[in-house]
Amino acid sequence: MYEELIQDLRDRAEFLRKTNYDSSAHNSFAETMSQAADAIERLIAFNAMWQGAAEFAKENKPKWIPMTERLPKKDIPVFVYLFGDSPYIAWINHEGEWETEEFTIDRDYLPQAWMPLPEPPKEE
Repeated sequence: MYEELIQDLRDRAEFLRKTNYDSSAHNSFAETMSQAADAIERLIAFNAMWQGAAEFAKENKPKWIPMTERLPKKDIPVFVYLFGDSPYIAWINHEGEWETEEFTIDRDYLPQAWMPLPEPPKEE
């Protein structure tokens, strides 16, 4: 649909340029049609880029991993979800216990799920 509109705008602009009618309004209208065709092409490309980015984000969205599915590697900080509580940053220590910066997690309240932490920002 858009390709036909773009081509029609370009064809009409070219027709106006090739006619012998020489006026600034005539030439200005031809230029406006060419610019409109260019703008539509840029909008199509921009839309495709954002659709690709949205699809990538959807496919790569972090997900909670149940503890029954697998555990994170030891001594690697991750987000953990404790039942009925806010997420914490925690890790499994060398003794196999879950701990945070403030406390060791009681075995009665072990995390239900975890997810990796995001990558830190890169220095410029």
